[in-house]
Amino acid sequence: MKRLVIYFHYDPAGCIDTACRIAVQAVQKYGKVIFVTNGALAPADRVWVRQSGAGCIERENTGFDVGAYREALLTIGREALAEYEEIILMNYTLAGPVCELRPMFEAMQARPALDFWGLTRHYAMKSPRFGGNVPEHIQSHFLALRPRLFTGDDFWRYWQEMPLPKSYEESVIRHEIAVHALFAAKGYTWDTYVQTEDTRGVFVNPIMACPRELLEKRGCPFFKRRSLFTLRG
Repeated sequence: MKRLVIYFHYDPAGCIDTACRIAVQAVQKYGKVIFVTNGALAPADRVWVRQSGAGCIERENTGFDVGAYREALLTIGREALAEYEEIILMNYTLAGPVCELRPMFEAMQARPALDFWGLTRHYAMKSPRFGGNVPEHIQSHFLALRPRLFTGDDFWRYWQEMPLPKSYEESVIRHEIAVHALFAAKGYTWDTYVQTEDTRGVFVNPIMACPRELLEKRGCPFFKRRSLFTLRG
């Protein structure tokens, strides 16, 4: 499968840490990587991206991951992107992989009816912080798109017209939740690689609530960096 991975990165000092390097090198085995950072990379880190073989976009720190994805997509352009069979939007909040990625890519490639898929999902909840009623949705840390979606007018209209978020909360509301709801409502089919339906009544966010379960028993190759410093009572 001809695949493009747009990998979003941010570090206030412009450094690319070990976790990012491991992730980039792992996904490079399965597709071309465009490394997009909000800010300027430190000289040595810029060299690392170039030597890794990835493309690189350094941009103003605006719009969070949404702004980075948008700039990458619009810079590459609709015609060039149409050459790919899958586009993955991935960000640095994931660490890993802790296992081979081949089983995930092979399993999802064997499901050609899907128009978009993700690593994990967040279940419906009520949250004043994120606009009230939050519907079930694919989490934006890893989102794969197929041609029926990303070659269509709906997709490009979304990215061209969407206002860039000015806060983390706006990023979740206007992109992570909104993009899933929009395309699902238009009939595009979706699913996640990691299956957590049996946890729905217990955890709304399984990758954060029970990361060890997902890693050890459900084949999840990545975990959230935040898991390492989030305390639980």
